Amino acid sequence: METTNHHPGLLRAEDVAAMFPTKDGKPMHVYTIHNWITKGLHGVCLTAWKPGKRYYTTTEAVHAFLENVEAAKKAKTKAVASHARPTRTQTAKTQKALSRHGLKTK
Repeated sequence: METTNHHPGLLRAEDVAAMFPTKDGKPMHVYTIHNWITKGLHGVCLTAWKPGKRYYTTTEAVHAFLENVEAAKKAKTKAVASHARPTRTQTAKTQKALSRHGLKTK
């Protein structure tokens, strides 16, 4: 999928919304993606980073989110706190991905 932002490999909420057509053929609303990031779905949040005013995520994070939501639905229980601290490995991978795209982290 070609992104419309200046950071290839990173997806904005608009890019993620365009991945999911609705019944009437229109893309999913951007606020749905924002809610997935901030509030979650079935106790699972979409992993995203906000280096400035916009959230960014990756295709891999979207796939992991969907798999985790399906698992949570099957288990019929909410996932563990979705905003738990990331592991050191996850943090290192995130910082590496952001720096590859010219985005600075703390």
